[in-house]
Amino acid sequence: MRCSIVYTVYLTDSNLFLFHYLKTSMMMQKILVLVCIILMHLGARVYAGWAEQTLKDLTLQEKIGQLFVIPASPSYEMGALLEVLKNYHVGAILIKQAHPLQQISFLNQLQSHAILPLLCAGDAEWGLGMRMEDTLSFPKNLTLGAIQDDTLIYELGKTIGKQCKLVGIHLNFAPVVDVNINPNNPIIGMRSFGDNPANVGNRGALMVQGMQDAGILACAKHFPGHGDVHIDSHRALPIIYHSLKHLERVELMPFFTAIAVGVNAIMSAHILFPNLDPIYPASLSHKIMTTILKKRLKFTGLLISDALNMQALSNKYSIEEIVTQAFIAGHDLLTFGAHRYDDLENILQKTLPIAFSAIERGVITGYLSEKELDAHVLKVLSAKEKLGLHKNRFLPLPHNLMEQLHSIEGIELQRILYRKAITVVHPMLIPTPSPGYMRLWENQPLPKAETIVVAINHANQIPRLQNICANHPKVIVALFASPYLLKDIPNVTTVIGYELCEASEQAVWDVITGKEKGGGKLPITPPK
Repeated sequence: MRCSIVYTVYLTDSNLFLFHYLKTSMMMQKILVLVCIILMHLGARVYAGWAEQTLKDLTLQEKIGQLFVIPASPSYEMGALLEVLKNYHVGAILIKQAHPLQQISFLNQLQSHAILPLLCAGDAEWGLGMRMEDTLSFPKNLTLGAIQDDTLIYELGKTIGKQCKLVGIHLNFAPVVDVNINPNNPIIGMRSFGDNPANVGNRGALMVQGMQDAGILACAKHFPGHGDVHIDSHRALPIIYHSLKHLERVELMPFFTAIAVGVNAIMSAHILFPNLDPIYPASLSHKIMTTILKKRLKFTGLLISDALNMQALSNKYSIEEIVTQAFIAGHDLLTFGAHRYDDLENILQKTLPIAFSAIERGVITGYLSEKELDAHVLKVLSAKEKLGLHKNRFLPLPHNLMEQLHSIEGIELQRILYRKAITVVHPMLIPTPSPGYMRLWENQPLPKAETIVVAINHANQIPRLQNICANHPKVIVALFASPYLLKDIPNVTTVIGYELCEASEQAVWDVITGKEKGGGKLPITPPK
């Protein structure tokens, strides 16, 4: 039988299979078409990504486990954690207090017992020092908001990302991009870049780019905005009555910017926005998390809940209600957080089993969509694949780990950031170096000097400061605390270091003595 080639058909986008369509009998053509179809399906299977292939092989229980994030630390009982990995197939952990030298072997042990690689998250808003012993703490966001050199903000994001990677953190729950427009905010404050939406968005985007360029996932939080609350959502449910129009002009702007630069993840807020959803808080609201964030803002990355055991939710809803509604809202990862051993024990033994069963029961009964479950799990697995965890989930322990975590470059960046943030308000006495300068801390007697420098780092020191200013003609205030305290400080020269540490104190003193000029700008509207 003679056959002649008419044309070549490419069966997959990867051009991995070639099929020669042959001009022959109708029966042969039908057979060859059938072979073509079979090869197409085989090709898609063989060359699909790891995430897609893995999802197809998971049981319902294994898929559900990939949704959960639980806290973990070397100080916790390893046996209990391993039991949870075995019984509930947990897909992600939130790293808590530990020493770096302990943490790496601890994480490797957990990874060795997990069927699928674990996604390891951490809270490193201002560096590893936020949660980890013997590591660097960099300036908090409000301090960074005063810095006018954008390259420094990017470099900080990259440095934090590199340090996270060294200790096994794949996903950093940072940056905070809340616009802190409420001076009395009890939970955000120094964690925000300031009260200007554009500035917050710009700095947040730079941090995101720096961290992600270092090879980890960044997470902008807390959507749709936690900056205008007067209640701590760890304790109760805040309510914000802003309209969507107002939110788009203020609170949502930094999230627009973060999404535009490709932020990998966004975390939701436990706040009720009655004008957006009068029934559910944002973290449980399909209208807010899916309709607004996913559809209106076109966010396609990982959607992560804030800790679902916070009292903002637990005071009103059961565990079953919380996790099923958070799932319906559109979250890919359902997070539980704890700092104390008792809290972790409660999560592992009570909360997680109830939450797991609620999702399982919801899918089996059809109350929750298995198609949606598959979509969420695929996003989680895809994030792990993007990080390369499917190829190597284990972390090496460098012999010089502590030296790398305290590198000369990191320490110098820390020093420069504090120095560049120094802000001078009412510069009436600067620069006028004088040997008569005297630094005055709390409980010291009032000296007889030409100029007194009063250093304060807490609101309870304000009354004495006011008394000193009333009885001395030349006073300079060195403020090592939130600039919101300016509303209670007399109208005198004030040099703001924002935070009390050796680097900021030296930088403030150099400005006061005229050695340097404070180049920072207030990241908030001057309080009255």
